[in-house]
Amino acid sequence: MICRNRMILLVILLAALAPQAFAKDAITLDNYRKARKAVAEALEESGGMEVLDRARGIALKGEGTYDLSVRLQGLHPDINEPVPITEWLVMSTDGRLAYESDMLVNSDAVEHIRYIYDAGQPTLILDLINRGAFWDAGPGLEEQAGRYARMVPHVVLTEAYNSPSLRYLGWGGEHVVSFTLASGETLTVTIKSARLRKVEYLLDMPLLGDAAVRWTYDRYVRVDNLGAYPSHVTVHLADRLLKDIRYTDIQTNIGDHPLWSVPEDIEIPKQPKLASATEAETTAPGVRQIAEGVYDIPDLRAGFHVLIVEFDNYLLLVDAPSGWYEMQQLPAMNWASGETSGSIGQRFYDTVTRHFPGKPVRYVALTHWHSDHLGGIRPFIAAGASLIVSPVTRDVIMNVARARFTLEPDGLPLEKTPQFMVVDGELTLNERGRRVKFIDVGDNPHAAGMLVVWLPAEQILYQSDLFEPRSRGFPAKQHIPVMRWFVNWLDESALRPETILAMHGAGKVTPDQLSEMRVLNELAASLQTTSSP
Repeated sequence: MICRNRMILLVILLAALAPQAFAKDAITLDNYRKARKAVAEALEESGGMEVLDRARGIALKGEGTYDLSVRLQGLHPDINEPVPITEWLVMSTDGRLAYESDMLVNSDAVEHIRYIYDAGQPTLILDLINRGAFWDAGPGLEEQAGRYARMVPHVVLTEAYNSPSLRYLGWGGEHVVSFTLASGETLTVTIKSARLRKVEYLLDMPLLGDAAVRWTYDRYVRVDNLGAYPSHVTVHLADRLLKDIRYTDIQTNIGDHPLWSVPEDIEIPKQPKLASATEAETTAPGVRQIAEGVYDIPDLRAGFHVLIVEFDNYLLLVDAPSGWYEMQQLPAMNWASGETSGSIGQRFYDTVTRHFPGKPVRYVALTHWHSDHLGGIRPFIAAGASLIVSPVTRDVIMNVARARFTLEPDGLPLEKTPQFMVVDGELTLNERGRRVKFIDVGDNPHAAGMLVVWLPAEQILYQSDLFEPRSRGFPAKQHIPVMRWFVNWLDESALRPETILAMHGAGKVTPDQLSEMRVLNELAASLQTTSSP
């Protein structure tokens, strides 16, 4: 009898709870349907879900500005530095996509690059300044192409409409919905008057930490075969205006577009096989000896060769690299594949502590404040290392110490205040015959507060970004101005190095490369003299 009463009581209880359970399911389903309805209205205003197929692809040309200081590049971190940018995007209906940009990538370097994606094929990358070509055969190329494709609003809206993760977030004069991509990022989409107005996402940004990125669309125009299309797009990073683009040419029915082709004077190397994800796994970095007590780690991150100087009881390191976002994709992609903002710095720290047991990292010298050279500094601050910096770099690091990194937690609360040794012109470390001098090179084309590292006994000079010694295709045209500047600075200094090491390129500058820059300087001086009245 007791069991029977308990059973009746259980049935009554379940009956009471059942409407609530159904109500919750109904709320979730209603939320999804409301979000889908808002997205469907925006798609209809833009021509419909299949409009890109009916339009036989799309080609865009955009012109505007890009602010180097917002991306933590350029000459100075606290001065807005918008530079001209022209970009093109072409997307066909058969899986081909091309993106091209022509812009300054630092205050001293122009880059004109075209990426050509074709489904199931390696990506062909054209360097249109140096007239060269190379292949990217790594994994994840379809995802890369997809991030460029989302520059077209129809692609974002179609993905949102078809996503089972689509959710309605609210109405305040605007429909706000969100959905999660296969790559794991969540996009928040704002729709007003049946038009896409904003796409936002969160980014684990080197130096900045947790950062919001916002794309805003306005000035809609009617495009034949396409419907309403935004002719003006702005991109904000951490509430600062990064990019401001007006689309001056929007075409459909693109056919055999010129961006698919390769200029006749550019030789295409043999196409490699696509690499699998397992083939692309990174290997542990190795330490290489350069001189007694002087080492480097080649390719800690591809193209970054960091310096290690060994003292009796401690280590000195130079620079702390991180990953890299170029910000044109939606969402932005870390070009150091598989990395977070802090993973490269942590790998650097782990490598030196494993290779030099019992010798702590007492100093990290930072050549300049650019994010790709500074973004991996957090493990060293947490370990109590003193940072040898210019005043400009010190101010940037103080912002890093205050930033929050919760999107990709690195386990470093950074309760310690960074300790600095500030270089005012020059600064020297001297212990038991090991001397290292840090020299501020002064005003230069690349970055304010730029340091070089001089080892007098070994006659070794280490520099980053002032001279790039490529093993092939030297000199890269975009780097000639800063390399000529560096040679002038070196010749006017009292330094006579036997070896010049470089963060980038082949890692070591050859005498022939220095001579080539000197010849260019002499030629420029000669032309200036002959042209003067």
